Amino acid sequence: MKNDTAHMEHSQRGGGDVVEKLELGEMITIRASKKQELRLYWSDFSGSWRLNLRTWYVDPESGEWRPTKRGVSLSHRDLAMVLESLDRLESPGRLTIRPQDSES
Repeated sequence: MKNDTAHMEHSQRGGGDVVEKLELGEMITIRASKKQELRLYWSDFSGSWRLNLRTWYVDPESGEWRPTKRGVSLSHRDLAMVLESLDRLESPGRLTIRPQDSES
C-alpha cells in the first residue's frame, strides 16, 4: 500500500481539533512517535463501509509509512456497539466483556 503524502498532510487532523465528520477519503492521524502513528479512515470493503483503525510505522529502509498488522476494521454495527460500551464505561477496569456464544 503506497502512502499518498500530499493527501495525508491535507487530511491530517491535529492540534486538538475536534473532528465533526470523517468523510470517505479523509484520514485522521494520531502521532505516537516520530516512527509510529495511528490512522483512522473509512473504506469500502465488498460494498460495506468500515472504519479502519491501524498502526503505521516508518519503514527503516525506504523511509515510507507502512501499515502494520495491528489494527481493526469495524462495521457500522460493531462501531455502534463499541461506542455504546465506551459510553457506559465509568472508570478503568469497569467494563465487563462477555462472549457472544457462551455454552452453558
